[in-house]
Amino acid sequence: LASRAILFWSAMAPPTEREVLNDLIDFIGECGGLVSSEKFQSFYYAHPGHKAAIKNLRTFCERHSEFISLRDGKGPHFGLALKLPSEKALVAEVAAAIRKQGTVPSRYVTEFCETRPLCKQAIYWAG
Repeated sequence: LASRAILFWSAMAPPTEREVLNDLIDFIGECGGLVSSEKFQSFYYAHPGHKAAIKNLRTFCERHSEFISLRDGKGPHFGLALKLPSEKALVAEVAAAIRKQGTVPSRYVTEFCETRPLCKQAIYWAG
């Protein structure tokens, strides 16, 4: 059984940078929007292919600084915080998209959030 799992794992395509980023944003959001780098074992356990894709967590986050900000931490650790859009900015972005398209089907919110991961977190937190 273990050998089948290894074969299955090795046959899987590596995650895209966008998939890794979305999962990272979700993880930070599940941690309340701010998490210490020392808490990432559970993230890598849940997403074993992401460690190789991220390589260096600080560098990965710096590359995606429009979504994640780095905070000072203790010792070698640092904090990662989501850069959520303000409610006003979020409403303006949704309104602009609706004006552009006219009527919008209900599935639009799902599609909107898939392409804007921080909006997904902001909507979730706003209730």
